[in-house]
Amino acid sequence: MTDTSELIRIYDCKGIAMDVPACPPAETDWTMVSSDGSTRGDHQPLLTEIEGVLHQRVARWKVLALHAKLILQVELEDESTVVARKLMDKEHLLRFQIIKDECDVRNLQDMLHSEARVLRWLEKSTTLPIPRVMHPLDNIEGADFILQAMLPGETLLNSWSKLSVYAKDRVVEQFARASIQLFRLEVPQKIGSILASDDNSQPHDMKPPYHVSFSAPHTFDDIMEYVDYLIDARKSAMTTLGGDNGHLDELHGHIRAIYADVKSENPDMSALLRCAFVHADLVNPQNVLVTPEGDISGIIDWEFHLIHPAILAVEYPAWLLYDGIFDPRSAKVDLTIWLDSPEESARLRVLYKENVKGLDVGYYNALVQGEKLRACMSWLFTNAESDHDIGCARLKRWMDCVFK
Repeated sequence: MTDTSELIRIYDCKGIAMDVPACPPAETDWTMVSSDGSTRGDHQPLLTEIEGVLHQRVARWKVLALHAKLILQVELEDESTVVARKLMDKEHLLRFQIIKDECDVRNLQDMLHSEARVLRWLEKSTTLPIPRVMHPLDNIEGADFILQAMLPGETLLNSWSKLSVYAKDRVVEQFARASIQLFRLEVPQKIGSILASDDNSQPHDMKPPYHVSFSAPHTFDDIMEYVDYLIDARKSAMTTLGGDNGHLDELHGHIRAIYADVKSENPDMSALLRCAFVHADLVNPQNVLVTPEGDISGIIDWEFHLIHPAILAVEYPAWLLYDGIFDPRSAKVDLTIWLDSPEESARLRVLYKENVKGLDVGYYNALVQGEKLRACMSWLFTNAESDHDIGCARLKRWMDCVFK
């Protein structure tokens, strides 16, 4: 368990190292379960259900998160640990303005169930270190909570600065192999998110793309149709933030020009447009778990996942990026952090590129050919309100730097 008094090293937009407290691992400390159950409090029903499903008593528990979902880390009497995820009731969701209507409740329920299905499919189709779903074993849509085995390791956020150079290289090399596994999965050839089949062997159905920062009304057959939607959605979101001052139209023009250049250099675009599966929240360095030796011990939180054209689906490890929304020249001062220095991040990006080139030429080509396009698109994959880009001023500053 992370010592919250421990310091980790991060870097600011000037490349200056700062030592800050590690990210707290939980909302609460452990609560021991008394023999009469009096310490269970509001979580009594869920803890009782967990005991019924796993056929053993809960020894202690703590709250990892409490927002749209209640997430509990639960230690059982045999000292094994599980993670329980349960959607909060509608009254809570409305009171804290997490949802607006019944449709939003259904979307959250679908996300919970979809993550369980995707994990089942990935467990059967890959060797990735992902959480094993322990409940439900069937009838996922009827479940009101999901149980997953707890994975070992520490979050990348809290561990990266403590890793040796060798261990960092090992993380990047293993991340490359994991990315290639996802890239090679057979998925429907549309832009959206997936629903795994009942036998968990192949995805057989799709839903509109559901991202951390947006949800679209339908799937997309064409990459530029998708871009058009994202631009319009961003414009709509900016109406309460001072508008976009025409800067999104400028970004749209740059995206179209870059895409046209890629097409002119690649008469056969089929490999670059082949759709691939992607974890849509690896920007969050708490969703990758590693050991002190540099082994990736877990990739978690698969509720946000997408099927994207290869040119968008591939990417360098997010914690090493220094372009697009992570370009220090236009970053959110005091709100954007980097896990490593510009120089070390650049070295590790080269290592990543060399690794994927040796593993899968198709992935490598998409990585190189789509670099400028993905940097532009990164501005459309952020939440307008939390991005603090009033009037798209940061976006404009970035475009002025890059497209001089």
